[in-house]
Amino acid sequence: MGHEWRQVPQCDLLALSRVGTSKAQPETCDAGAQCAVRILQLFGRSASTQADYTEVACTDGKGFLLRIAQPGSPTKNIAMSCGDAAKQGIKCKLTDTGPAEIPVTLQTFKEALAQNGVSCNIGQIRLVGQEDHLKRYVVEYQCTDQSTDRVAFLPLAGNTTPYESLDCTTALSSRGVACTLAPVK
Repeated sequence: MGHEWRQVPQCDLLALSRVGTSKAQPETCDAGAQCAVRILQLFGRSASTQADYTEVACTDGKGFLLRIAQPGSPTKNIAMSCGDAAKQGIKCKLTDTGPAEIPVTLQTFKEALAQNGVSCNIGQIRLVGQEDHLKRYVVEYQCTDQSTDRVAFLPLAGNTTPYESLDCTTALSSRGVACTLAPVK
């Protein structure tokens, strides 16, 4: 007797992973997503969130990561696509959504500046944006021991375009990037 596959809305995926428990709907889900479940397996457990993580692989190649709160935990149940999980730095194991993306934070920029020889104590930092063509992040930063700001063009995560740093006058005249950080008092 063969197993019959059925389409399961993403919101119902959490109920699938909670066999024998209450079928409470998740607080976050995309009710329009469909999945004919191919494999359902435990992904891991987190003590910090007090939750179990289950990965679901669908017959169409898509996948979902489910976060299920352990009994008594205040954590919300969620279902997210493996693509969304990758954007948060979590790589699904059963489906290939490409490499996990590490979230870019102000700390990421400070670390990249240090790797490129900026050794001052950075008092303020501001993300200006990202270049369209070269894909470097453009940040304005101010060292606590210096009176002027600088603009850096930071290549991150596999970008081989060179690092570049300009004073604010040059950044404005040659690239149209205006410095806006207020002096540290």
